[in-house]
Amino acid sequence: MKFGSSKSTLSEELSFEKRLNSIINNDEGSFLKIWEQFPSFKDTNVRLFLLRVIFLSTLINFFMIALFITTSKIVISIAFGLGFLGFFLYAFADSFRFHSILKGLKMKKSISQIYPFKDIFFWMDEDDDSTLFFSHRKELVLTGLKVFRITVIPENVHPALNNFLHGLNNLKIPFTYQVVQKPQSYSQEQSYLIEVYLCIYIQKKGYTTQRKMENVREALEKRAENLRSAFFANLHHFKTQLIRNNSLIEALRTVLFKLPENKMKEQNLDASESYFPFFSSSLLKLSITVFYIIAFDILLGILGTNIILMIGLNLFLVFGMIFLFWRELLFFPISNLLHTPRSLLLNPFHDLTFFSSKDSLFIYDDGGITGVQVFNLQHIKPEIYNRKGKFINKTERFFRVLLSQKVPFTYTIHTEPLNYSKFYKKAHKLLKESELHKLEGLDDSGKKQSWMEYRTGIWKTTLLISASCYMKTEDLNEDVMFQVERLLEKQAHVLRNAFLMNFSGFYPQKLKTQKLDAALRNIFLKDVSFSLSGTNLNYLLLQGKTLQYLIEISDEFKRGLETRIAAEFTTPLHLKNGIIFGNTVNTEYLGEEVPAGLLLDQTQNLILVGGLRNSRDLLAMKIVIELMLKNRPAIIFDFKGEWTRIIRYFSDTSLADQFLYFKLGKTFRVNPIYSDMPYDQNNLEYLDYMFDAYALAFRQSKKMVENFKSLIKSNDNLDLPSLALKLENQKEWEKNSLTESAVSLFRDFTDQFLFFSGQGEDQEKKITISNFLTNNKTIIIDLSLLKDLEQKLFISFIFVSKMIHYVNHSQRFVPKTIYLPNTDIFFDRWYLDKVSNYGKIGSFLEPLFNNGFGIIMAMSQVNNVHPTIFSYFPNILSFRSIDSREIKVLKNYMNLQELQATGFYSSKRKDAYQVHYLMTLPKNEILMKRSDFDRSFPVRLAYNSLLETFKMTSEEINTYMRKLGYDVKLSEEEILKSTKRNLFEKDLGNYSIFIDEIIIFLKALKLQHNLGNLYKTKLKEELKKILYPKAALLFQKSRRKIMEARDKILELLIKHGYIMEAHPEKASGNQTIRTSYVVSPKFEIACEDHEKSSLLEEEINDEFSFDQEEYEECEDTSEMRERETNEAFETPSNGDIVRKRLLKAMGGVLIYNMAKLERLIGEKKYEQAKRLERKILPMFIVTLGFEDEDEKDIEDFSQDELVELLLPIVDHELFPFDIEDMQFFLRRMDFSDIITHEKTIKTIQENYHILSEMVKKIQYTLFGGNHYES
Repeated sequence: MKFGSSKSTLSEELSFEKRLNSIINNDEGSFLKIWEQFPSFKDTNVRLFLLRVIFLSTLINFFMIALFITTSKIVISIAFGLGFLGFFLYAFADSFRFHSILKGLKMKKSISQIYPFKDIFFWMDEDDDSTLFFSHRKELVLTGLKVFRITVIPENVHPALNNFLHGLNNLKIPFTYQVVQKPQSYSQEQSYLIEVYLCIYIQKKGYTTQRKMENVREALEKRAENLRSAFFANLHHFKTQLIRNNSLIEALRTVLFKLPENKMKEQNLDASESYFPFFSSSLLKLSITVFYIIAFDILLGILGTNIILMIGLNLFLVFGMIFLFWRELLFFPISNLLHTPRSLLLNPFHDLTFFSSKDSLFIYDDGGITGVQVFNLQHIKPEIYNRKGKFINKTERFFRVLLSQKVPFTYTIHTEPLNYSKFYKKAHKLLKESELHKLEGLDDSGKKQSWMEYRTGIWKTTLLISASCYMKTEDLNEDVMFQVERLLEKQAHVLRNAFLMNFSGFYPQKLKTQKLDAALRNIFLKDVSFSLSGTNLNYLLLQGKTLQYLIEISDEFKRGLETRIAAEFTTPLHLKNGIIFGNTVNTEYLGEEVPAGLLLDQTQNLILVGGLRNSRDLLAMKIVIELMLKNRPAIIFDFKGEWTRIIRYFSDTSLADQFLYFKLGKTFRVNPIYSDMPYDQNNLEYLDYMFDAYALAFRQSKKMVENFKSLIKSNDNLDLPSLALKLENQKEWEKNSLTESAVSLFRDFTDQFLFFSGQGEDQEKKITISNFLTNNKTIIIDLSLLKDLEQKLFISFIFVSKMIHYVNHSQRFVPKTIYLPNTDIFFDRWYLDKVSNYGKIGSFLEPLFNNGFGIIMAMSQVNNVHPTIFSYFPNILSFRSIDSREIKVLKNYMNLQELQATGFYSSKRKDAYQVHYLMTLPKNEILMKRSDFDRSFPVRLAYNSLLETFKMTSEEINTYMRKLGYDVKLSEEEILKSTKRNLFEKDLGNYSIFIDEIIIFLKALKLQHNLGNLYKTKLKEELKKILYPKAALLFQKSRRKIMEARDKILELLIKHGYIMEAHPEKASGNQTIRTSYVVSPKFEIACEDHEKSSLLEEEINDEFSFDQEEYEECEDTSEMRERETNEAFETPSNGDIVRKRLLKAMGGVLIYNMAKLERLIGEKKYEQAKRLERKILPMFIVTLGFEDEDEKDIEDFSQDELVELLLPIVDHELFPFDIEDMQFFLRRMDFSDIITHEKTIKTIQENYHILSEMVKKIQYTLFGGNHYES
């Protein structure tokens, strides 16, 4: 039987479901047409009103009857009874709304001040700034409010509002939907702001306690979570934000255009002027109450009432008066709950003054007056559906009119789902007779509830629409308010007509004085339940399927809100992260979900693409910061000088001293030709990397690269300026287009002497690649002084090449993560495919990867980079990209999908819009493709603390580095001193390496130019004598090149005015006079600009002499001039002797024999090379020790005797070696203990490099440069 009964019940339920479905699918749509008359009611608490009337009538009748019994005079009894009634109504008029009615009659043409919020207190809990509490002290109603704002609307998706309402109906959650349009500013060209709010609230009646406040907070939090769930489920791709703190207060001030600077202000509950009416009315109520109690007791005593009964009747009278008419008396104990450290008392409207006329409200602030008129939906005709049951009105059109007409408005709907019993009790008489019979025929409560659910519930709904306007004014008077009201009438007219045109069958009512106060509170507080006695506004009962059209989130709102394309990404929830730099974004609700980052291994092969340089750098900084927290140091190439902010970021932490900062051109320089490894026998291997870096950075042709290689390798003892000079001095027939390109390239760099070092820098002071690789610190290499990206990339990969060379030939290094910006220019697709080959990518990357280094590359134009890069870098972080070529590349490598099937949520959503999402990414979001996930997903970055961190000043950097043992200030001064561009350097260009010799020449010339006879031939001859020692080294004793350099220098001296003609080339008469030259005043100016001029003046007599015969030819020679000349050529000092002999020994012995030795080694004539190496040093020492080395046979000198010859010289500052050095060199050249042929060859090659270093060190000692690089 039970089984049969159960089966019968199930069949009945299925039958009911079928009948409901047939009703819903009926073509006539009759299932929505249920009303005979649309239910419309006034929000008034009739029960409370009746209780007050009964209590008051009982009390007055008691007085009248008691007086009649006492006096037996009916007239006196009635008169006193009416008097008691009048006094009572006057004192408690607000309980019966008499004051509103009287004020409405009085204010037909006048304006008076009102206090709409005088009975409401506001506060927040310090632990929860998203919840606003307010309590009505007269009605004892506690309300908690949370407000959500819709901040982003999708372009291509609409919300499922029917399902949204269905879910809230099941949970019986009331809410408020509000749309606000108002100007953002008050200039001539106004722009408008649209705000869309969804609000929830909890109301508790009765005496407020701490426990009740906690219950409200907890219940409100649960409703907020339920509302969020409804958003996630039905408002796909909408972004809703729970607003807090100041923003929550702003949301209350809905119609106000101007917001005060201080939006939240603590108030004093006892001192606020706006509450003065409360105290005056309370005093009156107290007087009346005491009078009534005394009169009541007197009459009871006269009537001989029992004392116990009298006490009972008194208690009845007192509690009746308090609970029905004077409930605010109970609020005083409640207010003590608000004076706690956890509660922040607020007055959101402290700066506002409110006024009202018959049908308008005015709000005055410091800047002007806002006028408001409000309409309340009063009635709806049943005929709002067509034959198919579709809603015939278009809410979107209504909003379109208001937005187009630029009418400031608010559109507010308060709605609450009813259960079946409330619905039936309230509205069953208004149903159609047929529908009522169907409903009464349902004998099961579940079926009745199902009947409501198919209509998405029945909702108690209050609709308010308001128009407003604003006028700037400093005057506050009725005339100004009437002007505002006239403007307001026009706006209200547009609003009302727009509503009537687009909502057929809807009838709004313009609210008058007695309802305006309640409407204003309703709009501001977004709640209709703040009063026990009701708002006296009209509300209607709407089916949810009708309500969904009234709370439509219109496409017109896109004109005033941020819009985003509705992209479909499957964002993972199970990410494992080694470092974290943001949170994943769920595009369904545009909210953050779980922390997002990378595994530590994934940071070692990472690409940052798209967006702006600053965005890529900030993300790279965040990643480096996270790596440092994991004890992973980095090497950063800083192209813009911004990376010092990460030093400041760690300034107060244990990692504060884990950075080194070097700025190219200020704190150090780089030598591109040498690997930075001392006595590096594999420098040619490094040069191959350098040549590749040169080719890739400047996109040079193969011929140009080969020419560059041959130039460097054949002149490995020259730096870039000297090499450029050598190329310039080639014969015209020797030059070609490749030579000109090389000269142009070198000139670009040598014009920036700050960046490149020579071979003579002090090794101990020099910053080399070992400073970057042999410690656990993060290195910042600042290249911001270089002007072009190509130059920055070239120098960056010079350092990378030095790193590769170092790790290939040394075991002492610390693997680090390298950050390289703008690598899309370096690894250019076209160049690698057409000119070079893609194998160059691996040659730069694989040695670093194989030795444990990581690389983070940043790229701007990812479409330009060679695709082989992505084989090495599977992890990609992409900022916004709009270039179709970039998108084509990223679409493939990041696996961005475009759906072609049914879609995720409906048949209309077939496109994932992932590419479009990439094109519209905000600045703080990226798309991330990790090697452990096939799909990409969005991430919202979290680097606000970095944005607030500023880069360090130069002084701060100097102080920081000094603490770490680096005097960067001193290094900067030395570099600036050695690279200062004076007049000589500007005028002589690449020939500025001969400045010292030119100053000697010009000073000697100045001593003689008044004597005449300084012809151009003579100048050339004497200039050659001075230039020869250095030029011979530079041009390898090529007579032709030395002569060309001399002629070019003389031409520049004449051209730039250092030497000028003493008289015209032709004099009067037939005789032609040869042109003589003198030194111009410009030379003195240039000398003052040159720091060595005072020291070089002592060397004039040694380096320059004139023949005595030529002096005798001068007719104007005098004895004084002869004495000056003789003084200029006096006997040289000991320092001059050392210099002279060093020049002679180096030029006549070392350089000459080094050339022969290089040729012998190249021809593999090792026996001859061995014999020559044995002789070179003894010949050099003998030449130093004797003026004429031919007088002595070097075979006659032992090593000890050779050392003795050096003793007078080694202590001199010009000689760069000590005795131990020279003894070591002599032992190296002996070959006495060398037996095998292979070891002999190796020793010959090593000795050649030692001799080369000797030559370089002597060269830089004699000809300038305070630093030597070995």
